[in-house]
Amino acid sequence: MSNSNLTSEEVEMEKIWRKMEEKKEEIEKYSQEIMAINNKLTATQDYNTYEEECQKYTKKREKAEKELSKLESKFYKLMEVLKKEHKEYFDEILKKD
Repeated sequence: MSNSNLTSEEVEMEKIWRKMEEKKEEIEKYSQEIMAINNKLTATQDYNTYEEECQKYTKKREKAEKELSKLESKFYKLMEVLKKEHKEYFDEILKKD
């Protein structure tokens, strides 16, 4: 399907999908940072230094997870709009599965 045939909903879904992928990568990056900090903490037992740093990345990850959840919600709402607008098409796809 060429871009000229995409509906505004499909274009928006594509943009949201890209943002969702970026948020997933961001969440993974923060998770890796937290694991690295926890490894340092375990090795050094220096709780004062690393606990605060770990909390900082945990908050960033939680924020990114909330943003991802909002993007997913928008994405699925647009999917519902498309399903209604193109009911026959989706019914045909579902029959194949």
